[in-house]
Amino acid sequence: MLKVDNDPLKKSIMWEYINEIKSLLKKNNYSLTVKELLKKLNVASLNEIIFVGHGSSYNVSIIASHMFSEFARVKSQCFMPMSFNYHIDSSNIMYNRERTLVIAISQTGTSRGTIEAIEKAKDLGFKVLTITDVMDTPVSSLGDYYLNIGCGEENSNAKTKGVCCTLMLLQIFAIELGLLKGTLSQEKYDAINKEIDLSIEEIDEIIDKTVGWIRNSEFGRNIKDICFLGYGKNDGTILEGMLKLIETMCIPATSTVIEEFSHGLHRYITEDSHIVIVNTGGIGSYEAIKTYDYFKTKIPNCLLINGTEPIINDENVINIKEKMYTESVLNIMVIFHVLSVAIPEKNGLDPNAYSNDEYTKFIHTRVG
Repeated sequence: MLKVDNDPLKKSIMWEYINEIKSLLKKNNYSLTVKELLKKLNVASLNEIIFVGHGSSYNVSIIASHMFSEFARVKSQCFMPMSFNYHIDSSNIMYNRERTLVIAISQTGTSRGTIEAIEKAKDLGFKVLTITDVMDTPVSSLGDYYLNIGCGEENSNAKTKGVCCTLMLLQIFAIELGLLKGTLSQEKYDAINKEIDLSIEEIDEIIDKTVGWIRNSEFGRNIKDICFLGYGKNDGTILEGMLKLIETMCIPATSTVIEEFSHGLHRYITEDSHIVIVNTGGIGSYEAIKTYDYFKTKIPNCLLINGTEPIINDENVINIKEKMYTESVLNIMVIFHVLSVAIPEKNGLDPNAYSNDEYTKFIHTRVG
């Protein structure tokens, strides 16, 4: 990988995009566009959503699927495009097409696999909502309905602001749908909105806190591999953490639900490994804390992101405010995005350096 100066951090263009996140998350704008969309949908009959997307779009879908299930009482499944095309066939289709909405997400709007999945969904009679940032693209034009992410150009290999904007859009979609369907009370709707507002307000503080922590610790230096552990709504967030470190550091990375870690994956951890553990309380919290307590004595590079009370006073813990309903998914994602650019720069590397870039052209990952 191309080397850059070790000091200071914040050389990559990725920092510019990360620093735009807070200003881009205009919740009221998302609410208005989602409410306009809901007027066009047959909300009363909608009881299933199928998400389709690659990479970060898929990771965000995993997070959103929990919210649509919990807040709007809508069954949801997430597929990568090839899996969607393989799994859903006209001869054995198990979905009521009149009561199911396919949501296809591609920030650039040019993903070949997503385009093929949309075309198959429409051939099978599904209604399709497409979500992109770039209008007038193949993905944006193929759907029956459309939502725009609104993040603007992001000229880096690893996307950050676009992922956060997509997550915000889907969170708003889930609670607005739940309120309209009557599955979410006004009181709970207001409480979730308050959490979302707090998440946005805290973004800059969390960026600064994470940068300060990475500067003052040895975490990430000479990193060889990394594992992300979490649970609940953050099972998609840890996938995003894994993907971002693969994209920017070009090293092996893994992620798994915390309970599964003890069923084999823990065996590859060595003294040189890095582990990131997410704790947001509730189901999974016991396993998260116990895993941190065990590995902090075994390896020097074990980070706990603690999003629940009480605050843990430990040099290898980043504490963030508790959010009962959203489980701090946005703020934890921001932490992972900061780590994904700070760690390579800490090692004197360019997070946007060349690494098998011609492969995507060779295999025609994108159209146009």
